[in-house]
Amino acid sequence: MGIRELLLVEDSPDDEVLTRRALSRLPSGVNVRIAHDGMEAASLLGLVEAGADNVQPLPDLVLLDIRMPRMGGHEVLRRIRQNPRTATLDVVVLSSSDEPVDVAYTKKLGAEHVRKPIDYDAYLIEVVGIVKKHLAV
Repeated sequence: MGIRELLLVEDSPDDEVLTRRALSRLPSGVNVRIAHDGMEAASLLGLVEAGADNVQPLPDLVLLDIRMPRMGGHEVLRRIRQNPRTATLDVVVLSSSDEPVDVAYTKKLGAEHVRKPIDYDAYLIEVVGIVKKHLAV
């Protein structure tokens, strides 16, 4: 199957560390790239003009936070779905928000919405489960 690519879009340094810790529990074969806000993610995915020269190969899975500076996760998700190159990307919104409007919008755009667990161990288990489910590792 080869190396699987995951793009983590997360502005919180603490949540990034937790997610990296969770991902380290996976079998080898998952390469993780980090975008620290929505604009950086959109650039890496070639969804903004400025990112056209910096387009990376598409990831197999995007873990996307909603509330971020410069460009929110829902805007990133909207752009992903509107672009033919990225429209079918597997995206999981991993957010502290469980507001019905956020969940509904995420689902409307064809992504899974998962609320970030507050408990440390539960967070690690949730992230590992998401990645195993979506990347079959």
